[in-house]
Amino acid sequence: MSAVGMYASAAAGILLTFFVVLSAIMRYFIGAPFHFSDELVGLLLATTFLLALPNGLVDNSHLRITILADRLPRVGRVIAKTVANSILVVFAAVFLFESYKYTAVSYKYGARSEMAEILLYPWMGLMTLVSALMILIVADNVFQIVRELINQRDSK
Repeated sequence: MSAVGMYASAAAGILLTFFVVLSAIMRYFIGAPFHFSDELVGLLLATTFLLALPNGLVDNSHLRITILADRLPRVGRVIAKTVANSILVVFAAVFLFESYKYTAVSYKYGARSEMAEILLYPWMGLMTLVSALMILIVADNVFQIVRELINQRDSK
């Protein structure tokens, strides 16, 4: 599922670039700028980042500061990973809760963007979906850490 999100992220990035270039052409060469491009580009930028997050967690390719954790003994590294994953779960849970509330209100009132009248709840719902997916990925990471510890203990 994270790979699908990554491909969708790339597609959103390509679409974002297309609209930026097209908007510049329309504004500076044609003299008739689009009224919707700024809002759409902002939504596509947020979409690009959000859809790429789960894949970074799955591949463990996200930004990490490991200068201290790499110097710890094996048990310390495991504890550091567990603490980092716990912090991420708390963040994702709060983000999930808050984004769900905003999505529900947006859906209830049919909120739209100011200039382009783009429906906002699908874009906001993406935040909720990504947060839930991040929690599942981190839970799987914690499960892998525990399984690794059990296998290490059994091999001794």
